[in-house]
Amino acid sequence: MENENKHKEIARVSETRAEIEKLIFNQPTTMSKYQIDNFVINDKMTDYKILKQILLELGTRYTGIDEMVLDTKIEELKLKQMQETKGNMHKGVARDIHDLEMQKQENKIKVFKKTLRNNVYEIGIMEENYKKLKSVHDNPQALLDDETGEEIYWVNKFIKEAQIDIMTGGRIGKGVLDAIMALPENLQQVIITNAISQAANNNGYISSTENDVIAKIKDSKKVQLMLSTVVGEKIEEPVKLN
Repeated sequence: MENENKHKEIARVSETRAEIEKLIFNQPTTMSKYQIDNFVINDKMTDYKILKQILLELGTRYTGIDEMVLDTKIEELKLKQMQETKGNMHKGVARDIHDLEMQKQENKIKVFKKTLRNNVYEIGIMEENYKKLKSVHDNPQALLDDETGEEIYWVNKFIKEAQIDIMTGGRIGKGVLDAIMALPENLQQVIITNAISQAANNNGYISSTENDVIAKIKDSKKVQLMLSTVVGEKIEEPVKLN
């Protein structure tokens, strides 16, 4: 009876593992589309820099996936070779060891295919972003050749960084200020003026929102600790800061 229960438990664990491994194999264990769209691509702000980032990401992945396809084919041929060798082996310890080596080879191929699937998934997302950009700029090469692209990117980047410094610390930090001062004087003025204006606008919005939330809490008279509260999956009206 004890052995029977033990076998049932082992079978149950094996079924659970098989179910989980299937989910692992089918689910890309890599950056999500949301993460790539918002924090790898669109985080670059300007179309010029977004295109540069897309090309950088895809260049690396195209090379990697070509090598992975070849590596996978090689490992599959090695497995086939091992299977042919097994046919000429007599039963015994050597054949048992060979069987275990074949299992290791099969597992190795699974890992290769999983990595391959991850890269195919990421490449698909990057190419979607390229097509989206191309729908706006029908000549991507012209966008890359535009000499103002770098300047516009850095101006916008420093406006954003200076704005964050002002919103969180009340003034532009030394590192950002040093970088801004390396630019021509007319661009320094553009960056600082825009950073101060946007920081004031956003701080006003945040302050107004805080007051509204506090007022609602006071009205409801239901105050409770919400450290474990998670924002819902669907955000109907996302906050947009200028």
